[in-house]
Amino acid sequence: MKNIGLIMLFSLLCYTSFAQTEEKPAAAIAVEPTFVGGTEGMMNFLSENIKYPKEAIESNTSGRVYVSLVINEAGKVIEVEILRGVSNSLDLEAIRVCEKMPNWNPARDGDGNAVKSEVKLPIAFTLD
Repeated sequence: MKNIGLIMLFSLLCYTSFAQTEEKPAAAIAVEPTFVGGTEGMMNFLSENIKYPKEAIESNTSGRVYVSLVINEAGKVIEVEILRGVSNSLDLEAIRVCEKMPNWNPARDGDGNAVKSEVKLPIAFTLD
């Protein structure tokens, strides 16, 4: 079987968030949501949980899938949406693994209250 390499691109500059509440404007977020364990924890989670789809291997499909995650006030991933996909199999795998994510540290407003927010995350699938 081919040796499969999986690269997940995650950078503090690669994701953005915004408040989803009607009471608070987007600028109300004082603290961005973070994956528990930080960037290294995110990379480990993705590398341990993403399974490169057989269909994508057979068709030699690779690329970067951009996903949008909504993190609620409790830190739970409640919505996953493909912003820009590569193929059905890679897009579905990106959705599957994001929906499986453990709770995040939620975004906080200026008063320290947890608020719903969106995170945009690129996930790169590459074959070696």
